[in-house]
Amino acid sequence: MKASDLMTKPVHSCQPHDDLQRAAQLMWDHDCGILPVSDPEQHVIGVITDRDVCMAAYTRGQRLRQMDVRSTMAKVVHAVREDDSLETVEAAMRCTHARRVPVLDDQRKLVGLLSIHDLARAHRSGHPADGLEDEAVVRTIGEIVQRRPAVLRPQAKLASDLMTREVHHCRGSDRLDRVAGVMWNHRCGSVPVVGDGGRTIGMVTDRDVCMAAYTRGQPLSEIPVTVAASRAAHSVRPDTPIAVVQAVMRMHRIRRLPVLDIGGNLVGFLSLSDIVRNARAPIEEDDALGFGKVAATLESVCRRDDALLMRAASA
Repeated sequence: MKASDLMTKPVHSCQPHDDLQRAAQLMWDHDCGILPVSDPEQHVIGVITDRDVCMAAYTRGQRLRQMDVRSTMAKVVHAVREDDSLETVEAAMRCTHARRVPVLDDQRKLVGLLSIHDLARAHRSGHPADGLEDEAVVRTIGEIVQRRPAVLRPQAKLASDLMTREVHHCRGSDRLDRVAGVMWNHRCGSVPVVGDGGRTIGMVTDRDVCMAAYTRGQPLSEIPVTVAASRAAHSVRPDTPIAVVQAVMRMHRIRRLPVLDIGGNLVGFLSLSDIVRNARAPIEEDDALGFGKVAATLESVCRRDDALLMRAASA
């Protein structure tokens, strides 16, 4: 199987002279988090993500219309060729820690986009990825998403065993520049929102910040957190088994869960990345952290609705 067999196409791109409002609009319209930046000949000269837009809005304190793509995009592009094998694609992603890569043809023109989610979905779809066993897929994605040295917990069985205990949060009365500052300073992509009583009332991601800046057309300092936050409808307890945590993630297709104590207070944060990094060869029957179970969760969480794919492709 080659990159062209799995890549998303057609892929939407922007131009370096476009403003960030236009880039965010394309991400909104096509439900994507990354845009290749191409020249008039469709040669890729950069990439820009929803996080890039979020951080530009934070660091510059301007409206999206006042900033251009050229000044925000990543100029070093890690791309693959459409006839590259999946083994080659995996190696490139592991080496660069790139979650998504543009796919180019022989003329180095943009023809598609390939993500780690495509690898996960392909593994158990009707078009299985040749040679990609559970362990290979999980280990590859684990290496790609690892931003810091992994702390492995071989006996982990409960949410408390894997959760991040140092959780940086914001309050419902904050503005989005405060939230983006937390994301910038602590290199995180989501921040729980805590109410006056100390209970978690919502969640804000870097994409939420990007989309709020787009839809409101204001600087982040003028946008309330409540505009962007999603209600924290799903959470787990510290004593929730990892198997149940994965079931919640699969059922609702979510990658991050706040961990709340019996009083509803935030005590930790658990992400799919935490689970992936601790995947292992099964040590017992139905081991929730066994490669097969984790691969199934990855595939389920990363699966897209067919209707959504058709809408994005035809827009």
